[in-house]
Amino acid sequence: MKLRSLIGLVLIIILVFASAYTVIFGLDFGMYSFEPMRAINLGMDVWGGTTAVLRIKDPGEDSADEDESNAEEEVIPLSQEELDNAAHEVMGIMRARLDAKGYTGATIEREGDREIRVDLPMNETSPFLDADQIVKYLAEKGDLTILDADDNVVVGSDMIERILIQEDTLGYTYISFFLTEEGKTVFENATAEIAERGINEEDYSNQNYIKLHYGNEDVAQATIESAVTTGQGSVRTTLEDYELEEMELVVNNKPYSVEIEATEMRDITPLLGENALRAMLIAGVAGLLVLAAAIIICYRVPGLMVAISMLGHTALVLLLLAASRLQITVYGVAGLFMGALCMAALSLMIVNGFKKEFLLGKAPRAAVKSGCSAGAGAAAYLGIGLCVVLLALALFGVHALSSFAYAAGISILVAILCSVILTQVLVRLVVGVVPGGSRIYFGGKKEAE
Repeated sequence: MKLRSLIGLVLIIILVFASAYTVIFGLDFGMYSFEPMRAINLGMDVWGGTTAVLRIKDPGEDSADEDESNAEEEVIPLSQEELDNAAHEVMGIMRARLDAKGYTGATIEREGDREIRVDLPMNETSPFLDADQIVKYLAEKGDLTILDADDNVVVGSDMIERILIQEDTLGYTYISFFLTEEGKTVFENATAEIAERGINEEDYSNQNYIKLHYGNEDVAQATIESAVTTGQGSVRTTLEDYELEEMELVVNNKPYSVEIEATEMRDITPLLGENALRAMLIAGVAGLLVLAAAIIICYRVPGLMVAISMLGHTALVLLLLAASRLQITVYGVAGLFMGALCMAALSLMIVNGFKKEFLLGKAPRAAVKSGCSAGAGAAAYLGIGLCVVLLALALFGVHALSSFAYAAGISILVAILCSVILTQVLVRLVVGVVPGGSRIYFGGKKEAE
């Protein structure tokens, strides 16, 4: 019994330390590497980022800028109501585009009538590592249209419901499009006419084809041999994967109804200073080490098991943050530290349950069995209650409270799991290794007052 408990105890401790080391420092597997810490999405107030200002343009403004001598193209200024509606629409679409890329913590604010400012973090974990890419992604109108051989619009962007990027077994990439009911009828009639076209007498080229037009260029082309009645189609393309991914996100999140241009772009430093993250990490690690030392001094060997459980909790929380891509702001860091304190508190509830039974005179094995079970139940109820409160903050609070609540919620959920399972198992295994009335448990037996 003692040997089995000892083996189990040693294996779990080794697993906890090995997991913590792997998560914090990473691990290389030949050509591949596992580095969860580099994948954690840090907010702009912690790491810094980019500010971009984009402007809503009037209809016809592009043409007038390109050719000032073209007097036929009239610039039609948007009314105040139209500007308000356009700004509301653009900000909503920008939010959808940024969320789809993982920038859930980005802020979007209107400045004046025409300008919209976007603040978003940009660091090693960001999808974009170049500010120009971000601005191009946000400023792209998103019109995907279907043209005929003469560059006439066959199907407008408002008739394309969504697109899907697919790859066949030979490795060729296709843009699959799905039309609205109106688009289905229009496309059927147009393809019936295109399929009957013959050879161009000037250059002897076929005229029975369609083109997908996006971002001022043709991105795909397909021959039409008969009318398309299904309201959908697939056209082969040679665009790069990253270009197709962005096009799919932009088109499926709806194009702007107005033209957008970038007027300003600059990098910004962390709101709390360039060394804010390092200072917070040092303070957090130092605080947890002091807390762990105090627990070990007060609770002896059971306290040591709590400290080991806290290390396992930290590793698992960091791994979940990397996997979830939750953006960590300063408020999120505070939430993580709160979760770490809750981990210590919930684990001590379990140890105190053991201590109470032990001081009443029970043998260690009997005390740990009844005391830990009672303490684990109380810890689970308390942790769940805290999670309910944090859920309310996440759903109904402002952004700062939501960031705090999500981070703290993840940390506390992991704390419930680690305290109820890991701490309890470690303490029980220690008692299994040393079952006698040793002073390693809270200083020896004595009558409880």
